[in-house]
Formats: sequence, structure tokens, C-alpha cells
Amino acid sequence: MDPHHRRLIALNLIGGPAVLASYAHGFLNYEDPSRLWGAIPDAVRGLYTANMFFAAAGYLIFTWVLWRRVDPRRVQTYLGLGFTWFTRGYGLILLGSTLWLPLCFYALDDAPRAIAGSLWYVIWLDLALVAAGSLGVLVGLQRLDRATPGRRLAIVGALLFCLQTVVLDFLIWPWFFTP
Repeated sequence: MDPHHRRLIALNLIGGPAVLASYAHGFLNYEDPSRLWGAIPDAVRGLYTANMFFAAAGYLIFTWVLWRRVDPRRVQTYLGLGFTWFTRGYGLILLGSTLWLPLCFYALDDAPRAIAGSLWYVIWLDLALVAAGSLGVLVGLQRLDRATPGRRLAIVGALLFCLQTVVLDFLIWPWFFTP
């Protein structure tokens, strides 16, 4: 297996469970997880919930295409990074996603009142990292050779993932969340 593919798989085998563990820990140990919604209207919550499944499916699709259909030696992305462009994007996505929930729970209940408001900016910057990684993967996918099998499907998957991470999580959710 190509070393770039090994790094991609390693990132997902370490980062994926870290994200899931941070969510599980938060939801199992936090008294009222519904406070994470902030002031988002109930009608909009359904959109978030439904899109989470589409975003997760999109993530799995573009990851599978990058792992199984892309030859890392032939990838030309940006800044001369080649396939490394993708692994850096995944790093931002997985690190930021792992930190998001613990930061929110800390801001809601454990942070001293004097810094709780400032944590909103930290959380927003964390979501900015996830959004940047998501957009990075999307633009990298668009740079792949058009003959790459599954390229279009991977781009659609990345668009669904970006709808969640960029639009819903980074641009909309923070304005409704108040620690």
C-alpha cells in the first residue's frame, strides 16, 4: 500500500474513534445535551439531524475514493503538496471535530464565568479549522484527474460534508450558541 494511503487510513483509524469517543463521552456524561442547540429553532434541528447522516455518508464516500481510486503519485493539488493536501485536510477535520464537544461542554458548565464568553471564539475558531479542512478536501477533489473513477461521487459527498461543516456548523450554529 502506498505510504500516502497508509497515512490516510491511520488518520482515520486514530482520529475517527477520537471524534466518536469525544461525542460519546459528552453525551453520556452531560446532564442536558440539548443545551448544545442553543437558540436554534426546533424546525431547523431536523435539517441538522438529517444532514448529519448525509454528511457522514459523504465523508465515507470521498474517503473511500481517495483510498481506493486515487493514485497518490499522480495527484496534483495546491502548493506542491500532492496527496499530502488531503491528509492535512483530514487532520484539521478530525482534530477540530474531536475538540468541539468537550470545548462546548466546558464553556456551558465548567468554565469560570469570566472566560466562558471568550470560549465562544475558541469554539468558533475550532469550527473554522474543521470548515477549512472540509473545503480543502473539496477543492482537492476537484483538482483530481477527471478520469478518476468515483471523482464526481466524491465531490458530491464532499459537498454534503461541507454543507454540514461549513454552512450549518461554522456559519449558522455559533450565532445561536451562547455559553
